[in-house]
Amino acid sequence: MPGDANAMNKLPLHPAFVLAPIGVEFLAGVVGGAANVPLGHVLLYSLPARIAWYVLQAIFVYQLWTLAQPSGLKIKKPTPGRAIGYWFIPFFGLYWMFIMLTNLAKHLNHITGRDIIHVRLVTIGCALFVAGFFARYNSVGPQGGLVDVVLELSGFAGVVIILINNFYFYRAAKEVCQASGGGIIAAEE
Repeated sequence: MPGDANAMNKLPLHPAFVLAPIGVEFLAGVVGGAANVPLGHVLLYSLPARIAWYVLQAIFVYQLWTLAQPSGLKIKKPTPGRAIGYWFIPFFGLYWMFIMLTNLAKHLNHITGRDIIHVRLVTIGCALFVAGFFARYNSVGPQGGLVDVVLELSGFAGVVIILINNFYFYRAAKEVCQASGGGIIAAEE
């Protein structure tokens, strides 16, 4: 709970847990490609890993927004539940991802008093992720294949940048937890 004294000492999920499903999805693609498994089957096998990544990322961001609530910065600060809820609204969630993650970075930087999280890197990661999202809807005409490849690579780069940013977010969360009460309570409690 945001008002709970222990909420300020509770570290979010470690970014390595958020990263694990992406590794599983990547391995499913590599193994599936090496074994000449049809693409549809590879996508079907990697779907649970992709869903797990979205769920773990949502938990991670929720916990970060819980830590950001005491920020005195005068920009949008939704409750953790709203931040995640708006993210799952179709199409609006793509826009909201920019607002949610850049403002989260600004609030955590404000609380720590340092620029631990690079806001421009967060924005670039979101933009590339959204570009990759549209790769699935672009295959029109002979140049569609090239554009698809560029957009898919952009999406992959966006995911990588978002995962890198998760480690910056986690480092800021550690500082917030240490500054708010000395000790850190593990996220598993």
